[in-house]
Amino acid sequence: MSLELRFHVSADVLEKTPSRCDGISEDLETAQRVYACEMIQDAGILLKLPQVTIATAQVLLQRFYYRSSLARHCSKSAAISSLFLACKVAETPRKTRDLLNVFHRLLCRSQEKREEEKKGGEITFLEVGGQEYWKLKNDCINTERFMLKELGFIVYVVLPYKYIIFFIKLLDAPPEVRQRTWNYVNDSLRTPACVVFGPEVVAAACIYMAARDLSVPLPESPSPWYLLFETSLDQITQVCWHIQQLYKMAPAQYINTRSDRYKNETFDEDEEVEEQQPTPPREREGRSPPSPKRGRYQETPERNSTRQGPSPSRGYRSPRRSRSPDRERRSRSPRRNTDRRRDREEHYQRRDSSRDRESRDRERDRDRDRDRRR
Repeated sequence: MSLELRFHVSADVLEKTPSRCDGISEDLETAQRVYACEMIQDAGILLKLPQVTIATAQVLLQRFYYRSSLARHCSKSAAISSLFLACKVAETPRKTRDLLNVFHRLLCRSQEKREEEKKGGEITFLEVGGQEYWKLKNDCINTERFMLKELGFIVYVVLPYKYIIFFIKLLDAPPEVRQRTWNYVNDSLRTPACVVFGPEVVAAACIYMAARDLSVPLPESPSPWYLLFETSLDQITQVCWHIQQLYKMAPAQYINTRSDRYKNETFDEDEEVEEQQPTPPREREGRSPPSPKRGRYQETPERNSTRQGPSPSRGYRSPRRSRSPDRERRSRSPRRNTDRRRDREEHYQRRDSSRDRESRDRERDRDRDRDRRR
């Protein structure tokens, strides 16, 4: 729990976030946070990711915007990088190509694209290897690096789900309360409550809201139930207020909040990173003619200047030395072949004789044992 407390946000940071220091209003910042979390939720469903991975990405996004500004990283790029990083943290990896295709499709289904489609416009598809694809990919990778740098490479996340199961089992609540609480926890990840309060406080507040909706009484004697979970009624009320404010908001839409001041900024300010572009295939007219075939025993012009033809690339090679006539005569002589055949036959005879000797010894031992028994 001590590692998790490092990410709890104080009241001073809530009132003065980096986005508000760059001139972004509170309503716009809240709307873009909610929009990014909704995109992560929809993309996670399309990518068939578990809810733990989606929740981890939403918590990382909320933490990131208390360290960085919306004027530097818009909600679209932060949502893509958060889910890309959460897939690695939760050990549920997905291909970058699939991730970009899903987010591009979600952007095309936004309200602005729908209006263009009604007016006769066409929705553009993401071409793998195209200019827009490389732009999204480079933006995703650079934002992920910047996110890791701002978070100090600490991506440890404790989610309220495990507390829900334990608390509800301890309170002996009906199954309807468990499902309603789970829904409230999913909605609370779109609010700052997941980084302001601990996961046990969020779980207790969601249980409180679910019990109130379903008219399920919670024990109040001999002591209130929330004291057993090391929470207070004030903290539960604040978490409930954040969730209720989420339900009062209008549907969030994407707004590009990136400022021109950070437009050309890269991960490393001292070193400019060029965008990767697909390398075009080499034209046939620009190819150099193939080099002529070189023989095995050709000499270089330095060795023999009178020789015509191209010089080999590996220098001079002397021809292979042939066998001497005497050696060939010895290897092909019938007398030598006869000697080899005779040696081979002698070897087989010795082997057979040794086997026969062993077999005779075994028979003799067997007969001796038989006589002793008699």
